[in-house]
Amino acid sequence: MTGPRARARRVGIVGLGTIAAYYLDALERVPGWELAAVCDPRPDALRPYGNRVAAFRDHRDMLAESSLDSVVVAAPNDAHAPICRDALDAGEERACAALERAADSVGRALAAACTTANPERIVLGGEVAALGPVFLDAVHASFRHYAPTRVHRHVSVTPAALDDRGGALGALALALHESPLLAGYSSWLPGHVDESTTADPDGSDADDQFARAAAHPGSARDAD
Repeated sequence: MTGPRARARRVGIVGLGTIAAYYLDALERVPGWELAAVCDPRPDALRPYGNRVAAFRDHRDMLAESSLDSVVVAAPNDAHAPICRDALDAGEERACAALERAADSVGRALAAACTTANPERIVLGGEVAALGPVFLDAVHASFRHYAPTRVHRHVSVTPAALDDRGGALGALALALHESPLLAGYSSWLPGHVDESTTADPDGSDADDQFARAAAHPGSARDAD
């Protein structure tokens, strides 16, 4: 005699583009899994599934109403972070398990980096920060576990204030600051005032003029 047949695990898919077809094919072939819900903002993409499974245009409705065991995120890459964050908030089992593994790896890497770089602050940006407090709290816990006490007590781990734009803006700022070709970029901006030709009426910039003369001894004679 065989025991009772295990219940198939219910899967929801967010995004019904090209990539989703591979997951749909696997669900047809692999026993123990069943497609329970699909989600896509395009009505035409949902139409073939309307009579087979629950169909949603908003992934948050799918998470709230479908009693899923797993969620496949096959949406465009820039939508992954908010969808995964919502799945975590909804308590989706496998999303939470994936988060724990990812957070453990991030925390371990940060602890290792601190042994060589000795930073005072670590800023997490991009999609890592976009996953929200649930993921960041897990990263903090992992970091405290792997880092020596003397390290994690003096190193703060914070999300980037610029979200996923931080890397691009930081690279731009570095290029503007370091590149000789872009050293005078501020003079290109509308309304720029050349401070070197603007006198301070009360003479309070005398210290600055002295400092510039000390740094460039020939400048005062050349000006004469």
